[in-house]
Amino acid sequence: MEKKSYNNTIILLVFLFSSPYIMFLNNIILIPNLYKICTFLLLGALFLNNDFKINKKVLWIFAFGSFYFYISIIFNSEFTSDISSFYIGFLNFGVITLLFLSYPINFDLFLSSAYKLSVLNLPFICMNFFYFETINYMTFGANMLFSLTFIMVNIVLKRGVIDILIVVTMSCVVIIFANRSSSLATIIMIIYLYINLGQNNLLKIIKLFVLGGGAISIYLNLNALLLNAIQLIDRLGLQSYAISKLKMTLEQGVLAASSGRDTLVQVTWEIINKENFMPIAYGNLKNYSEHIYPHNIILELIMNFGIVGVFVFLISTGWIVYKIFIIRNVPLKHTVTLIFILIFIRLQFSGSYWMESYLWFLIGFILFNSKNTINQKRRFQNYDLIKR
Repeated sequence: MEKKSYNNTIILLVFLFSSPYIMFLNNIILIPNLYKICTFLLLGALFLNNDFKINKKVLWIFAFGSFYFYISIIFNSEFTSDISSFYIGFLNFGVITLLFLSYPINFDLFLSSAYKLSVLNLPFICMNFFYFETINYMTFGANMLFSLTFIMVNIVLKRGVIDILIVVTMSCVVIIFANRSSSLATIIMIIYLYINLGQNNLLKIIKLFVLGGGAISIYLNLNALLLNAIQLIDRLGLQSYAISKLKMTLEQGVLAASSGRDTLVQVTWEIINKENFMPIAYGNLKNYSEHIYPHNIILELIMNFGIVGVFVFLISTGWIVYKIFIIRNVPLKHTVTLIFILIFIRLQFSGSYWMESYLWFLIGFILFNSKNTINQKRRFQNYDLIKR
């Protein structure tokens, strides 16, 4: 079992962190479907290592998702192409991610390797975005923050100066060049990191008071601070979508800079009311707008499952928070919490949970590894365990 866990961990690491390298390589030698080929080979290795056994929970999730999209195609056949592309996305980013996480892994090996791979990933993600332009600003933000998560966990555990410099520098890059949800998630993750650098509860409480006072001061002087920041960025010759939207927000207001999100939310809510909070087949939104999903996880769940979607959101969010709360493995607690922050903020403004690989990673990590890692105590240097 130990050898299998080791192999599973290596396969999972390759699956999670190989994308920037594959994309970089594909930009140079142009091999068609290189990422799909690599994923297929990794799946083959995973099945061989685990005697071709598949976790029943993965099969149930696959069956439920397949049934829902099948029903959606029946009721919205004119949007079969769009719905099918989302179904394929669900298989690629949801089911396959769960498969890689459904087998036992060595968490200590995973965490130490994930940190090293994250540091190596950052320049490749930047090259794919800035030089080759093969990923958009939203994917850039999510990929950067996923890698920064493991570096932040390492800072909490070891407080390395180089790691702090990397996080500060790359966080500035994300805030300036990524989308606004990634920028907001970055700020909250930095605050979480700042609070958890303290070794005792009193210091953490003091930091919360300092942050609260700072937040009030920033809020009272927000426009002046943002305008000064924008002027500085302009003098440096930096331009990005996030900066242009920030300028628009200051000059014309929040709604003008919402990229149509306000209208999309209004249309979605009208559809939900019209259907009396009953489940609506996927693709129905396209009858009323150019979008197939509402760019908000709460509205999307309500559209997909009706009033039940509200309870799905509350129960699933509560389940994740509860699991985070009871985790006794300190590195795992920080890892899961930071990814939860990233996903929760991201899915309030963009993306669909069906195709959000980091959400499925979070679900799979908690769902399949709780018995192996959540209740194991781990001591790293002088860092005190939260529960004894």
